[in-house]
Amino acid sequence: MVCYCFVLLAGALFLFWDGQKPSEGAYVFIDIVVSLVPPMIFGTTEPFFTLVKKVPARSLSNFLSIFSILSFIVIQTSFHLLAYFFCIQQPWYEPFVFDRSKVHIPPPTHVATAVLSVNCMSYVIAAVVFSPGPPFRKSITSNKLYLSVVIMEFLIVSYVTLYPADFIRRYINFKEAPKFEFHAFLFVLSLLNFVISYLWEVFFVQHFLFNRVQPWLRSLRGPIHLYEKIEKDLSHNPKWPPVGNPLDSPCGVPPPSPDYDPDTALMRFSASNKAAARSRFGAGETDEMSQVEMPSLSFSTFRGSRKK
Repeated sequence: MVCYCFVLLAGALFLFWDGQKPSEGAYVFIDIVVSLVPPMIFGTTEPFFTLVKKVPARSLSNFLSIFSILSFIVIQTSFHLLAYFFCIQQPWYEPFVFDRSKVHIPPPTHVATAVLSVNCMSYVIAAVVFSPGPPFRKSITSNKLYLSVVIMEFLIVSYVTLYPADFIRRYINFKEAPKFEFHAFLFVLSLLNFVISYLWEVFFVQHFLFNRVQPWLRSLRGPIHLYEKIEKDLSHNPKWPPVGNPLDSPCGVPPPSPDYDPDTALMRFSASNKAAARSRFGAGETDEMSQVEMPSLSFSTFRGSRKK
């Protein structure tokens, strides 16, 4: 959602810079059709099969999360800029003329069409690149509902970018270019944005920085948190852990504590536990409740031997 807000802000600022603004239909299409459903079902992806020692990012305030968001915004803004300059360099381009009588109903322009076409695809890109898979969650392909929504939104945005119906174009306030190649170039530019954003986020940020650079930097800085300092002190302490060898005791179990009292321990062995033991082994099989350093059960097997 953070990237959604900043991407929409970038697209709106481009139009404000040119003296324009997105129409109400464009806001409805972006906020309701494109960017509403994915955040609602984003968390339905199941966890991965195995657990790993590495923990994921806990908040947006750490360096990698901020770097990932800022780099994504920079990439999206760069493609917005390419679409803007590509539009104004066309021979049939008509500069926007501000009309005070149409402040609340802006006329359709080619600049708004170019910028918002790339902007709509940015939300689909964010829904894919910010859905991390293993080792924390399953891949995006395992979540059929989320994958279906993303594919549907990709098809809708592609349709609106290439050749929408007249009533859809009027509602979003897009303007058809004299040549279809203009819309085709915007679609190819959006696909290139998809590929670059995915490679940057998945392979560079998540795999290289998160899995290689961040552990190396943590090994250089040493322990900072209290639990890290305690762990380091214990790893260098030869007397830790203070556990004796179980083979040193005659019964093959660790020796009892000096404060251990067999009589008190026997009293703590409640009547409910005894009743549970009798119901489990039967009245004829349970012949004693002995106390040898700790509560235990002795019963006779079907062969007549005694098992403890």
